Amino acid sequence: MKKIYYLLLGLMLLSSTALVSCSDDDDDTQWEEPITPESPEGPQEPEKKYHNGYEYVDLGLPSGTMWAAYNVYASSPEEYGGYYAWGEVTQYVISHYSWQNYKWCYNSMETLTKYNRNQYLGEVDNKTTLELQDDVAYYSWGGKWRMPSVEEWDELWNECTNYKAEIDGVAGVKFVGPNGNSIFLPAAGLQVGAPWFENVSKNEHGYYWSNSLLPEGNGYFDYIAYAIMFDADPKNNSPYYDIERCHAASVRPVMNR
Repeated sequence: MKKIYYLLLGLMLLSSTALVSCSDDDDDTQWEEPITPESPEGPQEPEKKYHNGYEYVDLGLPSGTMWAAYNVYASSPEEYGGYYAWGEVTQYVISHYSWQNYKWCYNSMETLTKYNRNQYLGEVDNKTTLELQDDVAYYSWGGKWRMPSVEEWDELWNECTNYKAEIDGVAGVKFVGPNGNSIFLPAAGLQVGAPWFENVSKNEHGYYWSNSLLPEGNGYFDYIAYAIMFDADPKNNSPYYDIERCHAASVRPVMNR
């Protein structure tokens, strides 16, 4: 009789253990799966990439050109950064941005000493593209950084979707590349005259240098360099613009990996 009793007791204990085990397994199946890199939750920011300590963005452009995430002398996309005369690598502190103070002439646009094809505008060297030592992007950031060419500005404007944007109250233009990545160019204005004067174009227009003079055949105008200009809404204007070299515009570096 005792044997039968202990046998029944043992069977009851085994049955109870099995039920607890099944119950635990059922609870496990109701837990949410852990978040993993293969199945992230919500939109993910693209990984930041750097060259020589400065952030760049791969927009998926056909040329493979990488664009900096911010301007020279800035540390975030919405900062205006520095203002530089074309072919100069430092900002003015006291002097006016004018032909009287421009590095590559003798006080006037008819006395150019470098980057000139016209004998009536000074010394002729037939150089139309900035050398690296005169390129503020390379001078400031080093590595493979440089100022964009006209062709690279064309590619940015034509291969990307661009539209009016604003970051922390700063107006500008956002360029979204073929791969969905984007950069923001603030409407930083153009500095003409003394650097302590208020820049009336800030938050209204953006002016950005290329690394070259106007195209071949326009040597008479070698006192002018090629740039892009946009207002707060890029659909309102053509991006191409000519600026006298002595004035100070923004610089957005590029590089090729």
